[in-house]
Amino acid sequence: MNTPHEYLEDSDNSYLELIKKMEADAGLAKNKFLALDIPRTDSPIPKKEAGYESKLAGSKLLLECYRDIIFFPDEEILNKLKKLGHKKHMNSWFIPISVLNEHFSKICSNNIKVDRYNATMQIHGHLCIKIVNEIAFQSMPFPRDKVQMTEVSNEIIKLINRRKYSGSNPKRYKNLLDILLNKLLNDAFTLTNHEISYKDILDITKGKTDDFVIRKLISECFSYDKKLMSSAKFYCCIYDLLALILPDRNFITETEFFGNKKRIYQSYDNFNDYKAKKVRVLLNPPRKEKGISSV
Repeated sequence: MNTPHEYLEDSDNSYLELIKKMEADAGLAKNKFLALDIPRTDSPIPKKEAGYESKLAGSKLLLECYRDIIFFPDEEILNKLKKLGHKKHMNSWFIPISVLNEHFSKICSNNIKVDRYNATMQIHGHLCIKIVNEIAFQSMPFPRDKVQMTEVSNEIIKLINRRKYSGSNPKRYKNLLDILLNKLLNDAFTLTNHEISYKDILDITKGKTDDFVIRKLISECFSYDKKLMSSAKFYCCIYDLLALILPDRNFITETEFFGNKKRIYQSYDNFNDYKAKKVRVLLNPPRKEKGISSV
């Protein structure tokens, strides 16, 4: 990425406007969120159609609130999340915007330009996908080919197979979820001009955001002078941000690194080597065969 200085200034102005709007939306969403009276997120999906639709409607309201409060968690919100059935680890997907901004500033202090507006939007999408997946896995765990996945992922796989057979929309719909998932597929293809694949959509339902968000975040939202800074140094500078937004990926801290007895005689350079390698593997994972093996 080679971002003109003027564009970055425009981006920072847009970022400030974005934060103002997010703060206003969060205030309204918080009131709505605290007043929600819906089934717990860890309650199973009812088998009867009436209960099923009620659960689905409650989930829709909940997700609308999550979208606006995810950067503004406070004690009241965290307590409400607990009452709704959230496990403690799920709170890590709610990141205060002030903490995120501190990480941006720290990265900037290393002569790395940050497109804060687009970075914030990318991270927001990533966090929303992650929390939706957590909730789906809480209430709808489903074993398929000895692999635990959400009921949504399982239904998506079956729907994709039926769409492939028919050439477009399935000939018949089984229930309300079937109709909604098919609409989501059609919307996704329309919005991305068919640049999105079935595998991409399935990855989203599984909470996988590496291809969609993380690699795009790194490649499009940060820029630095490659003559003055190595890629390894750059990876070290963004390591803490990635550790913040990827709490499920075991980005260990400096204390944890040197707390391992096997590393007691290693230096800080060894820790930097570890950080650079961790980010490099995230950007360039071992490639598997293409296609959706489970479809």
